[in-house]
Amino acid sequence: MIYTIKFLPLTVNVIFLFLMSFYVSSKDAKTVQATIYEPRLLVIIIFVCFSIIYGIWIQGRNLNLFEYVLVKIKSIKFSKGMAFIFLASISASVSPMPIVAWMGHDSAQFGTLVFFLSIAILLAFASGDIPSEFYIIPLSCCVFIMFTLTIFESVGFRPMTHWFSSPSIVYPAATIGLRQHLGGWFAIMALQPVFFYRNRQKNVWFYLWISSGLIGAAVCTTSAATIGLLIGLIFWTLSEIANKKLTALIFLIMFILSSLLLPQATESISDRLGNPKNIYKPYTSTTTLKTRLILWKAAARGSADRPLLGWGSQTFATFLPRLLTDDDLFRLYRLELGISDKSPIRRYVIGYEYKYHGKWKHFNLQYIEPHSALFSEIYSRGILSTILLLIIILSYINKYRGRYFLSYISAFFPYIFYLLFWFYLVPATPMYFALLGIAHKDMIEDATNQS
Repeated sequence: MIYTIKFLPLTVNVIFLFLMSFYVSSKDAKTVQATIYEPRLLVIIIFVCFSIIYGIWIQGRNLNLFEYVLVKIKSIKFSKGMAFIFLASISASVSPMPIVAWMGHDSAQFGTLVFFLSIAILLAFASGDIPSEFYIIPLSCCVFIMFTLTIFESVGFRPMTHWFSSPSIVYPAATIGLRQHLGGWFAIMALQPVFFYRNRQKNVWFYLWISSGLIGAAVCTTSAATIGLLIGLIFWTLSEIANKKLTALIFLIMFILSSLLLPQATESISDRLGNPKNIYKPYTSTTTLKTRLILWKAAARGSADRPLLGWGSQTFATFLPRLLTDDDLFRLYRLELGISDKSPIRRYVIGYEYKYHGKWKHFNLQYIEPHSALFSEIYSRGILSTILLLIIILSYINKYRGRYFLSYISAFFPYIFYLLFWFYLVPATPMYFALLGIAHKDMIEDATNQS
């Protein structure tokens, strides 16, 4: 019975991690949303339901369902977490677009409900009694498979086009759907070995995992992910200085060289093979930052209009034209389209048109989020929920301060930095919450043992 109790959740957890990384729908729809987002939302719902049922079975075997629920209700205590869930629920419910606020925009599908489900995933992994070492080989394999797909696509092969293809996809995209989002996935995974091996001897799985993750991130050329990983590597290097180890420094140098050289190398190989070229935005480009500043300006204005409870998750695309002047809005579009500052733009029946070589061309750009999780939280849920969320995060980080704190920061900071310039994603963010759950259990144990 004990063996079954431990084996069952471990198996389910590992299957969940693999499905969240690679599951794509086999139906005929070719959009990223239909082939990647919707199937993984189903995986999330099934996993959370299983975790709840399994938790009731384990904890309430001597009680019937009514008795168990009654005991749980009596044990509920008002906490910062409960207050955040309450405020976020009120925010979504009073939003001008409550259905979108709860369920998410059709193009992204990460509304308040999925955020709550991600928290449930964190709790499920944190409450289990599975040692973190059991996740090392499965997660190493996940990263290596994703790395392999990324390398294939970086030299022009398209192994995933049988499942989905779209003119909006920027390769390499693997099973995440977009190069920039794939960079975020690698920001989550690349430095996790630093935490998982904080008190273990490094072996082949460590080097396979971290090398695959860092090289995969380098090929994606996502600036926020690259900088986040550089900072994480610096933290790791600092944690090893006292022990006079060079492993972190070697990987730091390797990542810098890979980031500078691999994009050009893969482009050259793709040319020689006669494969399609990938679109790489150089790190020196300022276009992305300029568009971010305009989006953040719009989010700030929206937050000022509804400061307490916000507008609701992923309603930003609908209200963006109201939050910016035409000058700012058209400047944003010109930057995104890569056209001259003087190119005329006009409103159309649905979307807009811009003049190109004397002809009007239709376009319809949508920004689902302000491209910053911080601005998104303030805009979507209001200042009260955002402050409460930050207090919760900082209170847990304070509990982790101890011998392995720098290892923890090295592993988990890169995605936090990435989110300062991007947003929550169905194929990536729930994985991060799962890893936070595994790490929470370990960090609490480490702190207890140290004290």
